[in-house]
This record gives sequence, C-alpha cells and structure tokens, in this order.
Amino acid sequence: MSTLFNAGTVAALAILAGCSQITNIEFVSALDPNTATERPPDALPGKCYGKITTPAIIETTTHQVLVRASKYDDSGALIKPAVYRTETVQDIVQPRTDSWFLAPCTDDLRPEFTASLQRALKARGYYPWPVTGKNDLLTRGAIKQYQATLDIDSATLSVKAAQKLGLIAYPREET
Repeated sequence: MSTLFNAGTVAALAILAGCSQITNIEFVSALDPNTATERPPDALPGKCYGKITTPAIIETTTHQVLVRASKYDDSGALIKPAVYRTETVQDIVQPRTDSWFLAPCTDDLRPEFTASLQRALKARGYYPWPVTGKNDLLTRGAIKQYQATLDIDSATLSVKAAQKLGLIAYPREET
C-alpha cells in the first residue's frame, strides 16, 4: 500500500486527528493499585490495558405542549390565542460503552520501540514521515489508521497490532 502525502494533506490530517476524536482513550495498568477499580473485570495480573470509552448517543427532542386552549366568541372570532410551553426531553439512544484491549505497558514504549513501530508502519504505508522515536500526534494517527484494519478504533497501540507488526512476539502455544 503506497500513500502519498503533501503538506496540505499533513495539515488536514493533523487538524482532523485533533477534532475527530470521539473516544476517550487512556492507559490503565492492571498492577497499579491506584487504578485497580479501572480495569476490565477479567484483567490478567501484570498486564496493561487500553480502554476505549465510546460516549453515549443522546437524542434531544423539543415539542410544544398546550397550556391553554384558544377561546373564540359565538361568531368564531378569536378572543384569546392558545398558550403553549416548550418542553425539551433527552433520551439515551445508545448508552456509553467501555471496550478494553491488551496494550503494551507504558514502561515498554521506549523511544527505540516507538522508532521500530514507526518503521513498521512506514513499511506498510501508514507513516510517511521521518522516524523520530516519539509517540507524537502523527504516530498515534498512523496507529489509529492501521488498527482500524484490525477493528480497533484507538490511537493507543494494542498488543494485537504490535504482534501483527512484528514488534511483540506471539505467546507460545501449549503442546
């Protein structure tokens, strides 16, 4: 997959990356006692997780409610117009959801690892910029774009993506 980017495309990507983020992404360590309540229910000891929080979808409807009906005289002429009040109701169409995935622990994300990640993404056409070893906006955007092919909507690197990129070994199968 070959991708060509010019300065305008890079600027547009940077702007879109900042304003199109509809999820709240955070690292949570299963070992950190400060975040022990924020981990998946089936968390494995010593593993780190990424969390994707998809916000609830709320529908707001506004309608008019009749407070007092119109009054007419015997000839049908309007004496007093109807009086209405506006009511606004919000309904949760889709509740907020949390999705968890295994992620490399932040201690493992050293500049050397990030540089390897950038090279792997570059080889696949997702990262056309110079390799810096920094987990910056461009790197996270490339991660998000690559992980979309794995049905992971996150700019936080997952273990699954790192394994597919050849950065983390797959676990040995028991024989």
